[in-house]
Amino acid sequence: MSTKANVLWKYFHKGEKQNSAHYATYCLGCLNNAKESLREDYEERVRDADEATRFNEEQKWFDDACQAVPSVRGDKHAFIAHLIGSKANKECEHASEEAKSEARAQRHAERDTASKKAPRTTQTK
Repeated sequence: MSTKANVLWKYFHKGEKQNSAHYATYCLGCLNNAKESLREDYEERVRDADEATRFNEEQKWFDDACQAVPSVRGDKHAFIAHLIGSKANKECEHASEEAKSEARAQRHAERDTASKKAPRTTQTK
């Protein structure tokens, strides 16, 4: 098993461990969208705040954004399904085109590999 992290991790924030193998992760596109919707409240809280309070409020702003978006299981297949969709999910409307492009490339490469491994059947007359 490879210990090298998948490049798709750069489009997700790693949260708490969900089980012995996977983390709850959050799409950075979704997080940025959620943060934007919470911006007015955040700016009101830090308007006249000192630096330490601003730091704490910024962390709370991020934590609130994490609570506002669904987590994704921290593995390649879940990342791909979130970014570009699957039979059960629509593609992420907040993910960058760069993230979606990488996910498409990985899905395509995976399908190519699977088709090469599939046994060929021969027809007899």
